[in-house]
Amino acid sequence: MKALVLTALDQNKEELYEQLESFTKQLTPTVTLCDELDKGDISLVFVATGGTEEQFKRLYDSLSGKVYLLTHPAYNSLAASLEILAFLQEQGREGEILHGSPERLSRKLYQIEKIQKTKEELKGLRLGVLGISDWLIASDVEEERVKERVGIEFIHVPVEELLQEMEVGGYEENPWTQELLDKNFPSAEMKKALEIYGALKRLMKKHSLYGLTLRCFDLLEPLQSTACLALAMLNAEGYPAGCEGDQKSLLSMTLAQKLLGTTAFMANPSWLDPETDEVILAHCTLPLDWPQHYELDTHFESGIGVALRATLSPGPITLFKMDSFRNYVCIEGEILESLDRDDLCRSQMRVFLPWGPEYFLHRPIANHHIFLRGHHKDFLEAFLLEIAPEMDER
Repeated sequence: MKALVLTALDQNKEELYEQLESFTKQLTPTVTLCDELDKGDISLVFVATGGTEEQFKRLYDSLSGKVYLLTHPAYNSLAASLEILAFLQEQGREGEILHGSPERLSRKLYQIEKIQKTKEELKGLRLGVLGISDWLIASDVEEERVKERVGIEFIHVPVEELLQEMEVGGYEENPWTQELLDKNFPSAEMKKALEIYGALKRLMKKHSLYGLTLRCFDLLEPLQSTACLALAMLNAEGYPAGCEGDQKSLLSMTLAQKLLGTTAFMANPSWLDPETDEVILAHCTLPLDWPQHYELDTHFESGIGVALRATLSPGPITLFKMDSFRNYVCIEGEILESLDRDDLCRSQMRVFLPWGPEYFLHRPIANHHIFLRGHHKDFLEAFLLEIAPEMDER
């Protein structure tokens, strides 16, 4: 993506370039302010002054994709951009005006570039589905629609392949494995948990998977263990890994990981208060890079395996979940505190989530939901609406 300068007023161009320079150093070379026009998925046009509308019209046919109009804070740049955007809309073309402080423009340019990069990275991505839990009656995706929209393919792998890999045994040692071994959890249980991690890593390599979701309760009887710890490690390493064969959650985790570069906590809403907008979330696994402190325990429902009992720092959080590019939910909230109840899954937190209880009680996108550290609503919504403008927010 390159910029087209539509005016000969070099003083305007140089002034804006100077203002943006210090804020654009984090951008890759694909987003640069220059005087060349390059074909691509989108076009970035610097409208440095008024009176450039006719010039834009003459060059209109050479612009590709969505057209972003970068404005100057003076010289009637915004006025000209309004006229140009109206013209674009009359032609049935997508367009958007970029206006505001240099800091805001820099953030917006980064967002535009990252969205385009993420769209490319998703093409051909393979996500593994190792069984789907019987009780998840609303957690599958429309696989063909997802493939058509972003190029992600779901690969169904029998759980039996994982059991066969367990017979091979072994796992790669790394800082996470050493940290876990230092916890002095019963060695036989830790060995099984780490070998499940090793088996999943080998399956991912065998099938060229970027991430996976696992019908984890199928491991209870044959292995007398769970995948809680393995999923926690994979997520911390940047491989989206979900529980119970939940495809919608895996898709949501994958998009968040690629777009934001952040790991995700797949959790059950376990209790909520519509009067205070508070929700308690719980699960027996979360990315190992999340906790302020953690201890090892057994899996809640079965009492076997190795699971995380974590203490999480208070701070901003984002609820995110989507289906097959038809609906989504995205709510920014705050982690209030960690809990240690004996009647819920091992890692628990109480969060303030404005309108969250209303959403959960009336229009949830299935059971599990994805939680991300920080506030990311604007970025996530910009990406989703770029992919599927018809998507509805729940």
